[in-house]
Amino acid sequence: MADQIGIEDFQRVDLRIGRITAAEDFPKARKPSYKLTIDFGALGVRRSVAALKSDYSLDELPGRQVVCVFNFPPRRIAGFDSEVLVLAATEEDGTLRLLSPGPEASLGSYVS
Repeated sequence: MADQIGIEDFQRVDLRIGRITAAEDFPKARKPSYKLTIDFGALGVRRSVAALKSDYSLDELPGRQVVCVFNFPPRRIAGFDSEVLVLAATEEDGTLRLLSPGPEASLGSYVS
């Protein structure tokens, strides 16, 4: 179990709803990954690198809503700026399951 945090720590994390509009292979990444383009509505479009290749095919990703950490500084991964962190649940066997709202939420919605 992780260390406990205060509500102030949680409130500093800006979680937003986006929709994957494009996904492409990213063979330069160390882990099997995709480059994702994610639409956040009025907040604009951001890009991300996600190590999802072993759990999702390219054609499963476009159109899917996801939960992202929106206020991370860009991280350079194999020459590519990853601007948001896409969140996923990790199963006991290591399988990743993307987090998404249900039912769908407006793009850019704040997760509280």
